[in-house]
Amino acid sequence: MSLVVGLAACGVSAGLFGSMFVPVRKYDAGDGFFAQWVMSTAILFVGFVMHAIKGFPAFYPLAMIGGACWTIGNACAIPIINRLGMAMGILIWNTANCLTGWASGRFGLFGTIARPPANEPLNYAGLLCVIVGGVIFSRLDSKPKNGGRKASLEMKAEV
Repeated sequence: MSLVVGLAACGVSAGLFGSMFVPVRKYDAGDGFFAQWVMSTAILFVGFVMHAIKGFPAFYPLAMIGGACWTIGNACAIPIINRLGMAMGILIWNTANCLTGWASGRFGLFGTIARPPANEPLNYAGLLCVIVGGVIFSRLDSKPKNGGRKASLEMKAEV
């Protein structure tokens, strides 16, 4: 039962995280601070509700460093997507996440315990797939089809 719940949670989170920046691609988000504020408020609300559901467990201030780094990355996401395009921005973000996660687990970075893989060739083949896939995907053109114009939410006056 826990395997099914875990896989379902991964599927839902992948779908929701993958669609998080889709409105930014279609509508003009300006400098992104309002979108960041709305997202941060929603995350804070959901986090507080989950903290309450869990019975207000102990708080670890060191975890705030990771949250602060994640918040800075999110604050930079909208300007990066506006500049590079959504495909290239998400590619860079996810490739960096994959490589950092792999290095942390493999070599024990950032105070984690190194856990060498049971199958070394398969581990390096997976790493090679991430790197080669990133290089191939980076060659795609991510220019908007509508000449760089984005839809606007402003109401037009009828004449």
